Amino acid sequence: MTHKIHDTFAKKSLSRKSIAKDLFETYLPDHVSSLVDFDSLKQEKSDMYGDILGEGIVDLLYSVNFKGQKGYMPLFLLLEHQSTNDEMMAFRIQKYVLRICDEHLRTNKDSKLPLIYPTILWAGKGPYRASKSFYELFEDKELAKQFLTDDINVIDVSCIDDLRLREKYQLGLMLYAMKHIHDKSINDALRYIFDILKDVFRNDFEYAKDVVLYILEKAEGSKDVVYLLCDAAPKNKRGDIMTIAEQLREEGKLQGIDIGMEKGIEKGMERGRLQGIDIGMEKGMEKGMEKGKEAAMVQVAKAMLAQGFKDDAITNCTGLSLTQIASLKN
Repeated sequence: MTHKIHDTFAKKSLSRKSIAKDLFETYLPDHVSSLVDFDSLKQEKSDMYGDILGEGIVDLLYSVNFKGQKGYMPLFLLLEHQSTNDEMMAFRIQKYVLRICDEHLRTNKDSKLPLIYPTILWAGKGPYRASKSFYELFEDKELAKQFLTDDINVIDVSCIDDLRLREKYQLGLMLYAMKHIHDKSINDALRYIFDILKDVFRNDFEYAKDVVLYILEKAEGSKDVVYLLCDAAPKNKRGDIMTIAEQLREEGKLQGIDIGMEKGIEKGMERGRLQGIDIGMEKGMEKGMEKGKEAAMVQVAKAMLAQGFKDDAITNCTGLSLTQIASLKN
């Protein structure tokens, strides 16, 4: 109960502008107080940030303008009263600072982050003994400071040379796909690493399916890339590629693609129903489905011919014979 009495007294007292102003003018470091117009001091609502620091901590937040400098948003002065040592106080202060920044951005969407200067008002028994530095809470203070104050490391795939990516195999394939996913036609890019693509398809087909799914969902010109991916896959896995493409198309994630499957099946079903008059509906449906699938593969073969694929590649992908493919050229 004693800490609540401390807190209530501190909060009531520091809610008076004259007392808060005098406290900051007297006890802020010179490099901070020299920037501040204390006459502009204003207490902000701090209860909107919730009980971030925990029971027993009084959160007082003030805004103050910079002295004689235009263009700066107000500086926030964060004041925390504490009467018992808390070794994690510096960490909890950091959480509070970030919460204030988050709330500021929520109400000022195009704004920069505000400057916040935290201060602890200590009124416990004996001197303040907890860490004053957030970085001292880490096992390695210097590394922590370096990691958290250095510019963020950015791996910019757009700046990595394609030749270097070829050298990285699976990682290279991932980064290469991400780099070229926005190309107007990713086919040219994929042909450059076609040998790697085939190798990944052969040695790790589960990962290859992830690559296929990503490319088909996000790439421009995904209609054409289906055929190239089929050509890269082993013969016994090409049906899986077509299944992925068909599922995405049905979900609307592969818009604009028409691999002939739907129209072919519809026509086959129609033919099957007509034939069912003579041979029975069930057999007619089966035959119709078969013809529908064949019609779909014919559509795929035509598209691949238009893209310049070789006859052998089209045969491997569609299952059509060389004679059937030859007839499509006429």
